[in-house]
Amino acid sequence: MAIRTRGVPGLVTGFVYLPFVTQIRQSQLASVDNLRRVFSMRPWLAALVLLCTAALFPARVLAQAYGLTQRPGAAPYLNGVMPAQAPAIGADWSTTVAFPNLTFQDPMGLVQMPGQNRLVVWEREGRVYWFTKAATTSAKTLMIDVSSQCQGWDDSGLMNIAFHPKFDLSGAPGTNRYVFIYYTYVLPVAQGARNSGDGVVRHR
Repeated sequence: MAIRTRGVPGLVTGFVYLPFVTQIRQSQLASVDNLRRVFSMRPWLAALVLLCTAALFPARVLAQAYGLTQRPGAAPYLNGVMPAQAPAIGADWSTTVAFPNLTFQDPMGLVQMPGQNRLVVWEREGRVYWFTKAATTSAKTLMIDVSSQCQGWDDSGLMNIAFHPKFDLSGAPGTNRYVFIYYTYVLPVAQGARNSGDGVVRHR
């Protein structure tokens, strides 16, 4: 079999004989694995294909431009006019302990459970609790516990949680009970040493 090149810059117009094409067609390659086997048995074939591809499709064609050609314009912050002085803070506000009957160890965040009158708090050491949204509540329920594999020191630990957009405790069709957590985990290895890394895990 022969392939004719016509008018390709940098190539001599003529015939390139490819006797291996018939063999490939006869084998009726149906997957990339089959093609890889052919190339592994005939390394010169893979090299020839790469050379032909590079000649027919120069790098300037395969590598398309990306990124910005110039920095976009941006308006000055506050139109370039900064306040003469910081805004005054009034004396008519104060802080209040929202849930005086509850305590947590290194709480990292507070979020409401979707569709429920419940609040969720997660601790840096790897525990997630929920409790009824009421100032008088005194009971908290452990819902997720990864403290045995969570690095809760330095700038690490259970950093955040997120509920799936279709999270619903009712079990209605099309809903789920997925909760995603982001934390720094530790894995025990030989001699008591520990390897650490970040991970996102889905719980239900």
